[in-house]
Formats: sequence, structure tokens, C-alpha cells
Amino acid sequence: MISLLALTLVIGVLVDDAIVEIENIVRHLNMGKSPMQAAIEAADEIGLAVVATTFTLIAVFLPTAFMSGVVGQFFSQFGWTAVIAIFISLLVARLLTPMMAAYILRPSIYTQKPAGKLMTAYLQMVAWTLKHRTMTVAFASGFFIASLMLASFLPSAFIPPDEMNQTQVSIELTPDATFDDTLRIAQMAVNKVKVVKGVESVLLTVGSSHSSGDPSSMRSASVNTAKLDVKLAERTMRATKIQI
Repeated sequence: MISLLALTLVIGVLVDDAIVEIENIVRHLNMGKSPMQAAIEAADEIGLAVVATTFTLIAVFLPTAFMSGVVGQFFSQFGWTAVIAIFISLLVARLLTPMMAAYILRPSIYTQKPAGKLMTAYLQMVAWTLKHRTMTVAFASGFFIASLMLASFLPSAFIPPDEMNQTQVSIELTPDATFDDTLRIAQMAVNKVKVVKGVESVLLTVGSSHSSGDPSSMRSASVNTAKLDVKLAERTMRATKIQI
């Protein structure tokens, strides 16, 4: 599943290099060059840009392959799958795509088509940004600073705290406490918990059985411990479990 997740994440990157290569080859074909010459010159023209972009992506995903601990056990496959898939897409784009384009693509009569509404709006936006460079940089800087401020609100825990509608409270008295002492203290705790907003019900259990570790030993009851099973209201009707 982790490997499939990595492939799903980089699926757009896998075809991006080949698309860039083919688009540039077609542009050279429309300049009147032969398919072989167009493939060679087009691949040479954007080779550095394609390689630099691909290795930038590899530099992003490769550290996840060397993560240690429990997180590393989950994301090691993710990192290696993404890196290998991106590198293979680079090899295909730089080696196979120009070769296949030289034998498959054919020159065509190129005519300048009028720009559509979407392209017209895009070109107008580009012209406006080039004309107002200072304002464009200011807007971009503002968005960048805002994104850094919003990043602090992103959750960073590997396993976030659960929000089940129940929790437990454990009570342990001194070893010389009697059952009545434990029951009295536990009942006081129940009364305190019941008045908390968001608590629906409390189940009290006094005493617990435990074993000394020897399978042949008799199980004895510990009367100095108690447990409260607290049922909480729905998440939308209460505060968080941590606050309770």
C-alpha cells in the first residue's frame, strides 16, 4: 500500500518529463526540421532543465528512504519507490522519447491558431504581472509569509490522539487500604467526574485481580485499586478528551 501511495503521488511527475520533451520536439518540427534533427536538437536544448528538475524531486523524496525508527519502517518503501520511479521516468524521457519521436513523428503544416478564452485571460494576467513587477513580488512575498504562519497549525504527530467517546480514570490507594476506604474514595471521584461538562455516565469498578507471575500461584484480589470507565458525549457536544 505504501508503494502504491508513492506511485499515486508521483504519477504526474512520471509523464511530465516526456511531455516536455515531445512538446519541444514538435516545436522544432514546426520550424521545418527533419524528425531526426528535431529530436536531437530539441533534446539537447532542454536536457539540463529536465535533468535538474528531476534530481530536485529526487532530493525531496530520497531523505524519506533513510528515516529511522518506526516512521522509517513505514516510509522507507515510500521513499525508494518514488525515487526509483522518478529516475526511470528521466531515463525514458531522455533516451526512449527522442528516439521514438524521431521515427514516429512527422512534419506537419503549422498554422498559428487564435488563442482561446482561457489562453487570452492567462496572457493578459502575465502581461499585467510583468507590467507591475513590484506589486507582483509584494503579493508573492505576502503569500509566502502567510503560508509559513499557517504551517504552524498543521498537525505533526505520527499517530494523532484518538477522540473515542470514552476514557478511563485509575485510582490506587496505599496497600493497607480496605475495600470500604477504596469504595469511599472512588465514589468521591465518581461524583467529581459526573459534574464535568461532557460526561454522560461513569462505571465504577473497585478492586482488581492480579497474578504474581507464576502460573501455579493463586490469583488474589487487590482492594486498594479502582477504575472509572467514563462515557463522554459526542465530539460536537463536548470539549476535547484532553481538556476533560
